[in-house]
This record gives sequence, structure tokens and C-alpha cells, in this order.
Amino acid sequence: MSNGVHRSLALINITVFAVSVGLGSYIYFVPVFAQSLGATYVDLGVIGTANAIPYAIFPLIVGYFADRLNRARVYLIGVLFNALATFLLVFASSVSDVIIFRMIGGTGLALFWPTAETLISDIADPELRLKAMGRFSVSYSSGFLIGPAIGGFISQTLGFSQLFLMATTEIIFGAVLVGLIVVPRYVPVRTPATKQIGINSSFVRGTLPMFSIVIPYSLVFSVIVTIFPGYLSAIGIGKPEIGILFATFGISRIVAYNYSWRFSTFGEKRAILLVSLLLFTSFYLIASSASAVAFALPMILVGISLGVFFPVTISTLSKQFPKERLGMGIGIYESFFGIGFAVGPFIAGLAANFWNPTAPYFLMSVISLSLIPLLAKWKTRGIQLQAQKSEV
Repeated sequence: MSNGVHRSLALINITVFAVSVGLGSYIYFVPVFAQSLGATYVDLGVIGTANAIPYAIFPLIVGYFADRLNRARVYLIGVLFNALATFLLVFASSVSDVIIFRMIGGTGLALFWPTAETLISDIADPELRLKAMGRFSVSYSSGFLIGPAIGGFISQTLGFSQLFLMATTEIIFGAVLVGLIVVPRYVPVRTPATKQIGINSSFVRGTLPMFSIVIPYSLVFSVIVTIFPGYLSAIGIGKPEIGILFATFGISRIVAYNYSWRFSTFGEKRAILLVSLLLFTSFYLIASSASAVAFALPMILVGISLGVFFPVTISTLSKQFPKERLGMGIGIYESFFGIGFAVGPFIAGLAANFWNPTAPYFLMSVISLSLIPLLAKWKTRGIQLQAQKSEV
């Protein structure tokens, strides 16, 4: 990659980091905040599902517009929308308010993540896209490493309202950076007027297993984000300790993201097989643990697993799409992610409420193994979109 490309990617990653510090400082504490308003495990599941439903729908729409409008400007809109969604939580006074505001927050995330990923995939050369996606992942996971530690301290000492205000300010700072250093530098992709990209049946058959494998991954991820913090609080783990545990989770993700490009030589399928086995082990350990120290190891294993899965799969998928349709491809990927994120909290909340609080983690350990049969139909080479001449 040229120096100009490296510089553009670095500037995007700086803004991703800034926004992620704000998001990470409060997202993991929404379940704890909801519990302070009287939320049950079922309520926590509903909150997580409400947050994820827009993410299952809007990435497709966002991808469509990202392919047709200036992607940097769509990215800026996404950051500003997240600032608004975070600020609204200051006014939440009931579980119903939290549900509504998290649905708005899910819309903001649907604007933010797919567009950021499309920008990275657009600018980076295909053969170096995995490394670029790994560095992008390091940027946002670094923000989610610092954020929870800050959020735990602020919520413990000043309260949740001050936490949400601080997070809003941090996200707005990220928006200012996007407006100053990303939007002016980005050169939009222009689709040739003589061609349009058609999706043939072989492409659908080839990519559907690749998209479907995202669902088990997002199911287990959703439980960590939406149910697990509330579970930790319910068994007596303090807010600062919760923040430290999620910081540990963040460190392990950063390490995995930073070296994820090495899995291109190890092989994508072998990497996902390793992810499946690590997730199975980590969720079984979560269900069997009872202290902050005991939770540290499974959180490290979950972080490594998720840190390997995302760059490997999204890089592999993005290579199947030309630049003019990267938004569409990543939008589909993120919509499948949203499906799992919508279903996971609801299932986990019901399991915790009607069986016992550890049931969701035993269930997720089993679901983690479902990645293995999906690998059998997962093709990583030779699937291409069909370019056609336009009638116009």
C-alpha cells in the first residue's frame, strides 16, 4: 500500500478509536443501569434485542447508500447519530425508556460500523485487506478496552447520568475528527455508468453459508455484551471489577486482532474451527465460575475467539465483492450479525429467568459448536459477482 493509503487508513482508525472510547465507556453498563431501574433478566434480553433489531435491518439500507453516496459523509452521520442515542439515556427513568433509547442506539450502530468497515475495505488493496481490517479492529477494541475502565469508575463515583454525558462528549469529539480529517481526504468510488453488478444463483449459494456462520458468532457475542454484565452484578461483582473484566476482554481482542492477518496462511477454516472450540471452552468456564478472578480466563478466551473471527470472515467476504458493491456486501454481513444479536439476548434472558442464571452460558457453549458444521459448506475462493452491461 502507498503512503497515502496508509495515512488515510490511519486517520480513519484514529476516529474509530475516539468514538469507541465513548461507546465502550457506557455500553457494557447499560444492563447494570437497567437493573437499577428494576429490570429482570427477561428485561435485559428485551433491551438487547431492541438494540439489535435495527442492526438486523438497517445495515442493508446503509450499505445501499454507502455504495451510492459519499461514504465518509455517511460515516459522519453515523457518529453523530450515536452521540444523540447516548445522550438520550440521560433522560431514561424506566426500563421502557431504556428499551426505546437502545433501539435508537442500534440504529446509530447500524450507521456507524458497516460504513467504517466499508471505508477500510474500499481504501485497502484486496490482498492486504485482512491486515487493514485487523488494524481497524485494534483501533475500536482499544477504545473498548479503555472505555469500560473509565465507565466503571465514573458510574461508581458520579452515577449513570454523568457516565452517559461523558460518553456523549467523547463521541462528539470523534465526530469532529471525522469532519476534519476523514471527510476532506476521502475520494468517493465512482461506479461506471455502463455496468451494473448482478447477483447470480451460484453467488448466492456460495456466499450464504459464509453469511450464516456469522449468526452463531453474534449470538454468543450478544450474551457477553447484554446479559453477562447484569449477571456479574447480580452475583456481587462490583462495577469497577466489571469494568476491569471487560478491559481484560478488550486486551485479548486487541492481541488477536493485531495478529489476525497471520491466519491467512494458517487457513480461514482452521481459524474458525479454533474459534468454535475456544468459545465452547470459555462459556463452559463462565457457567462454572463465581469470582472476578475466575472470570478472567474465560473472558480472555472469548476475546481471542472474537478477535480472530471478525477480521478473517469479513476480509474473506469482502474479496467476493467489487469496490462498487462493498457497501452491499458488508451490509449483508452486518445484517446477519444483527439477526444473531437480536435473538441471543432474548433466548439468554428467558433461559436465565426460567431455568437458572448460569443456563445462558451452558447454552452458548453448545451454540459455539454449531460453527463447525457450517464450515463444511463454507467456500473461501472462486465465488464472484456477475458484471453485466446496462441497458441504459
